[in-house]
Amino acid sequence: MDSSMIGTPVFTATELRPATQTGWLHALMRQLRDRAERLARERLARRTLRSLSHLDAHTLRDIGLDASELSSAALEVARRIEATRWHIWSPQRARC
Repeated sequence: MDSSMIGTPVFTATELRPATQTGWLHALMRQLRDRAERLARERLARRTLRSLSHLDAHTLRDIGLDASELSSAALEVARRIEATRWHIWSPQRARC
C-alpha cells in the first residue's frame, strides 16, 4: 500500500445506493406499522365494548353512559372516532 491510498474513500459516490431505492422498504414498513396500529385499535374497541356490555343500566348511568352509547364510547376509547365524551373521562375531571 503506497502513501497515495491513505485518505481515499473506500466507496465512491457512484457505488452507493441512492436513498430512493430503499424508499419502497420504508413505505412498506410504514404501511405494516399503520395496519398493526389499526388492528390494535380495533381489538381495543372490541374489548371495551365487551366489557361495557356486561355492565347493568345503573352502573352505566353512574359512569355517564346509556346502553345506546356503548359502541360509540368503545370507539372513542380506541381513538377510532373523535372523543365527544372526553370531558367525562378527562384526567383533570378525575382529580376533582
